[in-house]
Amino acid sequence: MDSNTEQHAQSSHSLCEEVPHPTSHDISDETERDLTAANSADEYDEWLKSAQTHEVLLSPYYDSFVCGKNTKLGPKEDLAIEKSEKWIENTGVKFLSGRENLKKLCVLPKGHRGKCCDNFGDIFKKGEIRKQLKKKWNSAIYSTPGNDGYVYINRASRLYRFVLSKIQQKIIRDKKIKKSCAIPLQDASTPLLLCYAYVDYMVYVCNIKGIEKLLNTSAPQYKTIMDMLTSHKQHLIDQFAPRKIFDDEGYTMCVITQVRSRVEDFCDPTRDMRYDCRDTDIQLGHVECRSDRVVSIRGENLLPMSRRGNLIIGEHNFMKNTWIDELIRIIQLHT
Repeated sequence: MDSNTEQHAQSSHSLCEEVPHPTSHDISDETERDLTAANSADEYDEWLKSAQTHEVLLSPYYDSFVCGKNTKLGPKEDLAIEKSEKWIENTGVKFLSGRENLKKLCVLPKGHRGKCCDNFGDIFKKGEIRKQLKKKWNSAIYSTPGNDGYVYINRASRLYRFVLSKIQQKIIRDKKIKKSCAIPLQDASTPLLLCYAYVDYMVYVCNIKGIEKLLNTSAPQYKTIMDMLTSHKQHLIDQFAPRKIFDDEGYTMCVITQVRSRVEDFCDPTRDMRYDCRDTDIQLGHVECRSDRVVSIRGENLLPMSRRGNLIIGEHNFMKNTWIDELIRIIQLHT
């Protein structure tokens, strides 16, 4: 909990101003629809509308400083065809359309020299930390979370061709066969929104206290990338105000507990972070939560949250006071 917990607890009302996110239509706090009665076609339409809306809202700003050109990197189409078509097509199941041959976009600064690239790996010194950092942002931004494989693939590109909603995946789900043929609608994204999300994420990575020791200052793109991230950092601070997303010295922190993050909270070569977990380990936090009706992996929607912080906020919207008021009520009940 943040440093103002005790002050909040003295009142039955939250002292924080509730501020709706300027580019988000919040769905997570609305009355939850009955999924068993929902029309899955409506879910796909709403997801596509969300994607189109946020691309229009965000692109004037991000496109002013990010390259955004197509790269040759993306999910392998032959894999999608071989593993997925036989399980999905001609079964009556509905899937998200228009996903053929999607590629990642270049995240380097606009006007950069050299070939386009989907990451900033070169600005870090070679070694185990760099390997883990690249693995971290690949799993956080570009890949879907782990799944059981019966329908949803256990980690795949968020640009994967076949995307199924929760309702539709039930039609072909069979606990006797691991089909691994699609990704969840709630975890999918678009090339443009993934590009923006990656740039946001790297602002938080490059503002971890101690990260400067791992930076390769002689890298060709180092200065232009760091200048871009410094400018974008201020934009994010302004976007989320009055909520704090960096500590008083400008370092990355868990935005919920407001505990300063360390490099080992993002990547730690001394342990397998999948199994040897700590409450301070940083996870991908969403402002507007994952949903089959909204694109959550996008610019201005991701924040660093520790495992503990993620548990505290739950499914609540970071910019609303619901989670704070809930904590205040709990504190009052126990004091």
